[in-house]
Amino acid sequence: MNRVESQGLAYYQFDSLPARHGIFTRQGGVSAAPWNSLNLGGNVGDDPLAVRENHQRMYAALGVEDSRACTVWQV
Repeated sequence: MNRVESQGLAYYQFDSLPARHGIFTRQGGVSAAPWNSLNLGGNVGDDPLAVRENHQRMYAALGVEDSRACTVWQV
């Protein structure tokens, strides 16, 4: 596992996965408290515009087009 920092965001990648991917920390997002920073969940009450901006930052850090990205819901 490698820690990567790109465009103000921090995330982890695994050498064994061939697809472009990232396990993101909370660093570098725009969501206000109580979500504090890089909230990517659109169903927890955060401002939808902040969540969208956080997604755009994530895609930019990975160098992918949002229309071609796949995301998962995580608890």
